[in-house]
Amino acid sequence: MKKQDASKNINAGHRQRLRQRFLTCGIKALAPHEIVELLLTYSIPQKDVKPLAKSLIERFDNLYGVLNSNADLLMEQQGIKENSAALLSLWSAINEYFQENSMQSGDLIANPLSAIRYLKRRIGREPQEVLALLFLDSTNHSLGCELFSGRSKSVSFYPQNIARKILQNNASGVIVAHNHPGGNCYPSDADLNSTRILKNYLEQLELKLVDHLIITRFSHLSLLNRIGCIFKNYVGNCIDPERTLQYFHPPPVPVVFQENEETLY
Repeated sequence: MKKQDASKNINAGHRQRLRQRFLTCGIKALAPHEIVELLLTYSIPQKDVKPLAKSLIERFDNLYGVLNSNADLLMEQQGIKENSAALLSLWSAINEYFQENSMQSGDLIANPLSAIRYLKRRIGREPQEVLALLFLDSTNHSLGCELFSGRSKSVSFYPQNIARKILQNNASGVIVAHNHPGGNCYPSDADLNSTRILKNYLEQLELKLVDHLIITRFSHLSLLNRIGCIFKNYVGNCIDPERTLQYFHPPPVPVVFQENEETLY
């Protein structure tokens, strides 16, 4: 009995020291497994959760993988029950909520990474391909984001429909993104050809394809960089919302983004 009490006191003291280190020095003072450990102390009382935290980091590769996994996947780990899974996955849900609200309320897209972080949370974990349109004004402030579902390994679109969406949102340009559910960021020929078609079509309307991104859960790739167009902050022209599209001639069939079956080694 005394040994059990001593063990509880040691665990309690460790938890308190871990929490105090965070409150005093901030999250950078904690190792990745210690951040997971600290979270687990609030859902698993009176137990040493350090081994469990290390197991989660190992299984999901890193802290990002743990905190961005859904509850069902987390509960496949022995020792993780519903309360702990809900707590760990809550971080991602809250972060996504604030990211989405900030993008819809005019957040400044100062560089590609701010858009990439947002898009990874929106479409990086989707089991099928999704097309995302992130609308920007002439000063690179977000005007909102729309998603369009595709199939398991492809998503198609009409360039004139994307142009129409840009104009309807009073935007000067758009960041287009689609995910590769298989996790391979390597672009297919369809990805590259479709990007060229869309870029050329939007330029006829004096609209800007700011970037086209391939998004996976843990990685990304810029197709404009791939085809030789460098991502730059831009200053667009004022767009007349009443501009008609009927004088421009888009491709007669939709262009397709498609996941590449090849694997890079």
